[in-house]
Amino acid sequence: CSSDSGTSVSDRLLNEVEKAIAINPDSASNLLKSISSPEKLDDKAFARWCMLSGKITDEIFNSILPTYQLERAYDWYSSHGSPDEQVQILIYLGRSYFADGDYDKAMSIYTNALDIAGKNKLNNLIGYTYDYIGDLYREKFMRTEAIKRYEIAAEYFKKEKNTDSYACALRDIGREYAQMDSLSHALNILIIADSVAANTSNINVTASINNALGNIYSMQNKYDKAEEYLLKALLTGREKMPDYVALIDLYTASNSINKAKEL
Repeated sequence: CSSDSGTSVSDRLLNEVEKAIAINPDSASNLLKSISSPEKLDDKAFARWCMLSGKITDEIFNSILPTYQLERAYDWYSSHGSPDEQVQILIYLGRSYFADGDYDKAMSIYTNALDIAGKNKLNNLIGYTYDYIGDLYREKFMRTEAIKRYEIAAEYFKKEKNTDSYACALRDIGREYAQMDSLSHALNILIIADSVAANTSNINVTASINNALGNIYSMQNKYDKAEEYLLKALLTGREKMPDYVALIDLYTASNSINKAKEL
């Protein structure tokens, strides 16, 4: 098999992955994994492999690629990619450094992403970048700074009519206020997030908002209300572990020990 036909086979496979992501991300993930030695791909195909891997991670919570792979992908996109592609790959690279605990490096990469996104008026990507900067501040327990970034992200998502991301940014703001013991303020924001999410078909968005609402009601010792929202989250969402943990905590706090043991 010549290298030309090898390249076209990988290109065809990457095309299939791209088509499958929106419809069936699990299937797209399996297709992508069928490329056994991605690092042997040429720079263009490898960069695309990294980009698609990042998009799948957004859909199904896979672990993000290591920084050295994403650095190679960014090297290619920085010369050959559109501004949109450059910002997207920088976001994935920043998230990879964040996962490694290198927050300063992640911040400098996000700042670079914001610069490119701002110059090209890529409002959704500006929103996502601010969202991830908010996560950085949250990780450092700088909650006021995190809230500011989530609020900016929410404004951009609202402007772009990006319902899912707008609802999630509001959820993140609410969670931070809850951590600062501003529970009634947190609840008001989460109720707005819930009404925004009423317009989405994304079950993971609604589940995560139900989880946040359940946790806040639990913190207010409103156990029946908390249970209602956490059970809704558990029944609908893909990521079940946070719901199990929250329900076990709830049942323990409300002396429903048998229910806690069962879970």
